[in-house]
Amino acid sequence: MWVLDLEDMQWTYYTHLLCERAHHACCMVRGSVFVLAGKDDEDTDTGGCTASVEVASVEVLRYRARETEEDVFRDLLSLARGAVNLPIAISIDESESDEGQVLLIGGADVEGTTSKVHIVDLATGVC
Repeated sequence: MWVLDLEDMQWTYYTHLLCERAHHACCMVRGSVFVLAGKDDEDTDTGGCTASVEVASVEVLRYRARETEEDVFRDLLSLARGAVNLPIAISIDESESDEGQVLLIGGADVEGTTSKVHIVDLATGVC
């Protein structure tokens, strides 16, 4: 993960995700960065080629509470709706969840492109 300093317009390396992924959704909820779904490259037995596989995992980067704590991503529960890539995530104003909620919009899954909109509880993964 890279952070852009808007004052200096300089990018700085910050930390790395637990799961290498592309085509994921990312948004800020209650001061934490959430990274949802996407695609993970995994080796297959097809002559050394790499195949992309949709993932349902969710990671969170919490703001450090104290200077001595390290900023690292942590795994949360996977999305109950299953794997999806190229979704859009938008934080919604709510107070019913311990972690917060997001709208997960569109994307593609094993059945193809979807126009579905899910409310995702980030504490449980329930969609």
